[in-house]
Amino acid sequence: MNCIENLNPNISKSRFPKVLVLGKTGQLAQSIAYLIEFFPTYHFIFWGKEAFNFLNRKDTENILKLKPNFILNTVAYTQVDKAETELETAHYINGFMVGEIAKIAEAIHAKFIHISSDYVYDGQKKLPYFETDETHPLNVYGKTKLEGDLLAMKYNPTTTIIRTSWVYAPFGKNFFLTMKTLLAIKKEINVVDDQFGCPTFAFDLAKCMLQIMVDSKNQNKHFGVFHYQNNGGPISWYQFATKIKDLYQLSCKIKPIPSKDYKTPCTRPEYSYLCTDAIKKSFPNVSIRHWELALQDCKSHINN
Repeated sequence: MNCIENLNPNISKSRFPKVLVLGKTGQLAQSIAYLIEFFPTYHFIFWGKEAFNFLNRKDTENILKLKPNFILNTVAYTQVDKAETELETAHYINGFMVGEIAKIAEAIHAKFIHISSDYVYDGQKKLPYFETDETHPLNVYGKTKLEGDLLAMKYNPTTTIIRTSWVYAPFGKNFFLTMKTLLAIKKEINVVDDQFGCPTFAFDLAKCMLQIMVDSKNQNKHFGVFHYQNNGGPISWYQFATKIKDLYQLSCKIKPIPSKDYKTPCTRPEYSYLCTDAIKKSFPNVSIRHWELALQDCKSHINN
């Protein structure tokens, strides 16, 4: 079974807590892998499809055999538009399998930390969303992510669910890298200017997950749904693209357009800025910085 482990040949990891990270090829799992050197007293194991395929229910038995102390789930069906026609796959990965993993975590007494989405809200509030606000997803992706949240809490009441937004990293497929490429080769591009939220740097989200993992060893009373994103918003996709352009001093013209002029298969929330007060109160060691500082940090990682 293939996996990535932070094994130092001079240190026995057998006495350290096992941390199973699901989805090793995704941008969030790769961000966690970048940070594990700062958590030397944990034994990290990263599984991708070769070890754990979300479309194969029997693979959940591998978790039982491993018996990790923590399970960090970064896997998701994230093709928002494609989910409209691939409903069964999105439901299975984002919903059903999350519930199955939650069951296993409960059975082996492993702390389960799961990533969810701002798309569980409909965006009609026009004010920062609290964890207690009513959910009303507008598309299949959002509905399946909400399904996963509900199943996780149903089968494992001590699950920690982190709802986040607009995640990007120096690698993978994301808005930041797409804009960086297009702005360098195009003379003019159109970007939606009436959808508001806040970018979240994957490294910061990874730090958040790891800090909650550490804190949960001493205080397991904090569980349930929490919001995490970088602060400094809300901003539009157009404003985010403009900042990327300025960051790289590019000359491409960015034209702001309304969502109605950029047709997509699914409807997206107009406003999904998340209030992060609850996570700061429950986990004081979790840091949240301005999205512009995080963006500069992302550029530095690419340069290095």
